[in-house]
Amino acid sequence: KERLTEMRFLDVDEFNEVYSCAKNMNEDFADIFFMLFWTGLRLNECLSLTFEDFNGKSVHVSKQYITKNGGYWDVLKTKNSVRDVELNNKCIEIIDKRYKMYSNKPKFNESWFIFGGYKYTRVCYVRCWKNKVVEKCGVEHFRMHDLRHSHITMLIENGYSAKDVGSRAGHSAERITFKYAHAYAEKGKEMANTLSDLERGEK
Repeated sequence: KERLTEMRFLDVDEFNEVYSCAKNMNEDFADIFFMLFWTGLRLNECLSLTFEDFNGKSVHVSKQYITKNGGYWDVLKTKNSVRDVELNNKCIEIIDKRYKMYSNKPKFNESWFIFGGYKYTRVCYVRCWKNKVVEKCGVEHFRMHDLRHSHITMLIENGYSAKDVGSRAGHSAERITFKYAHAYAEKGKEMANTLSDLERGEK
């Protein structure tokens, strides 16, 4: 059971600790954790990705898999959720690795799930493994959605605008991105310091 209601943020060092521990326990779930932290995808968006959605450098997020009544595809909740998300090199390597692993299986085709193969990986399984990792690593409890929060905060802290971050995250409006007020407050301090330096002729 997810026990937190507020946002929790993992920095890169803390995530790397979690990822390293997860990889030693179950590499399949570790790959999911890595993708969530470094793309900001929602969990079901990530689990619904197929190899057809990958073009070698980005993933096209356009649908979600629903497990009711035997499973079926459904559209995402908002039009802004449909987007292309550029990947870093390690995410690309993970997808390539998984393609090679599945492509040797009988009846493989590119409609298979990147994180599950011919069968969709249920959200509850990922959350269960996350809780096992938290207990094993001894890190503070976090929700799966906090990996998305962490990604968004990391981009804001590195100077990206609400518009750009919201577009990558698939937010329906900029006001949602502005919920990350703590990160924008830090950027505000940095801007004030920069302006002070400019005023003194130090830049």
